[in-house]
Amino acid sequence: ESLSEVTADLVDKQRRSAATAVELSNVQAELGKAQTSLGEQQRQLAAVASQLLACRQELDYQQQRTALSSEQVVMLATARARMERAVEEE
Repeated sequence: ESLSEVTADLVDKQRRSAATAVELSNVQAELGKAQTSLGEQQRQLAAVASQLLACRQELDYQQQRTALSSEQVVMLATARARMERAVEEE
């Protein structure tokens, strides 16, 4: 190979190397943006999960309250029946 061919080959390789470095830099920038977006989405997901948990706890509380009210209704009906029987027996 002549010196000019070797020089041309070296220049071509340097040009390709520089282009690859630019591509790598662009990919790294896109990766950084994607990581930032992912972090924001994770924060949003955590907030939604927290809200969902709070709603679930409120639902559980309301269900317990409703169940307690139903039990109280049964207890009141039983007490009323006892009082009616007591009145009938007198």
